[in-house]
Amino acid sequence: TITGTLHCGSRISLALEVGSIVGKKGKSVKKMRKESGARINISEGNCPEWIITLAGPTNAIFKAYKFTAQYVAHWYYGARQ
Repeated sequence: TITGTLHCGSRISLALEVGSIVGKKGKSVKKMRKESGARINISEGNCPEWIITLAGPTNAIFKAYKFTAQYVAHWYYGARQ
């Protein structure tokens, strides 16, 4: 029997405006960190795509990934209207 918490990581590459994920003054990403329990890092720089790194317990990664997908869908569909 295996006990304990499995820690893992995930990287998401986005070629879109990541501002909706970060939020004003980092409000959205701070909320995602708090609610998911995952460590979330968003790359900064002049590259055309942003790298979002999620790390922590597996269930926290899944929660953070779900939040990220929701923000991307909101941005994508909102930008098309």
